[in-house]
Amino acid sequence: KQQENAPILGSSGTEISGSTPFQSVINLVKICIGTGTLALPYAINQGGFLIGVFGIALIALWNFYASMRLDNLKDWTGMKTYAKIAEFVLGPKARILVNICTISTLIGVCVVYTITFASLYHETPLAFFEYDQSIWRECILCGCFAIPLVSAPHLKFLAGTSAIGLVALAVGFGAIFVYGINTFSGVSCDTSDMW
Repeated sequence: KQQENAPILGSSGTEISGSTPFQSVINLVKICIGTGTLALPYAINQGGFLIGVFGIALIALWNFYASMRLDNLKDWTGMKTYAKIAEFVLGPKARILVNICTISTLIGVCVVYTITFASLYHETPLAFFEYDQSIWRECILCGCFAIPLVSAPHLKFLAGTSAIGLVALAVGFGAIFVYGINTFSGVSCDTSDMW
């Protein structure tokens, strides 16, 4: 059974083939889960169980509320991007500000992921030089790995790498779970840590 592709308009206004619903789901799940969720056990350990659970629930409610408001605003304005919505509601300067904020955030994320990749790669036997050397060569290597990915015409082509990323996340969660069971089995729970 062939899945219907969602139409996407190219820069010239012609329709190009988009991703299938399955490919879109894989990309969105990878984006939403991300590697940041691997930090949740540590964050809850540091904040306490009750505060951690309450904090996550509060953030989830806030995100749901903000997403619903943004979706309603998108429907009301008929605009499809954050920048166009901001321009419609607050004027042309808001569009520029939103674009600057979005680009700054994306550049920051790229830099953090590049440095993280280089640091982790630098600790492997494949590293170019000893650990006390600079990691700039590994940063360049990360850029070489990323070039084919950022050259994709649209996200349809990234579903495979997103699926690999989800498998890697599942393995990471499995390792954390096994480590937790092996480390804390038989350890009594201190109720003072719950606050």
